[in-house]
Amino acid sequence: MEEDYQTLDKKNRDGFETFLLSIFNDKNIFSEDIFIDYFKWEFKQIERKDIIIINLEPAENPVFVTWKKEEKRFFRRIKANSLPIADPYEQSKYIRKRFK
Repeated sequence: MEEDYQTLDKKNRDGFETFLLSIFNDKNIFSEDIFIDYFKWEFKQIERKDIIIINLEPAENPVFVTWKKEEKRFFRRIKANSLPIADPYEQSKYIRKRFK
């Protein structure tokens, strides 16, 4: 985290949290205000170095992400990966199945 801190105005945990919140609240990236409610994070120290642990809970509704400031994309989470579903028919099928 130390190298990441150096890229911020406030070069510490608080500055990094502010940075994370600015991303989650950016309407040019995430489609919903409540998206941040699914993220939980905590800082820990290991061998006198900060790390951050981020947990993402499953959303109750579909969440679309603006990709490269151009289009909204829907991603399906599979274990440790996120895969986009571009085809609207496949999106609809997955959303009906996942968000019953």
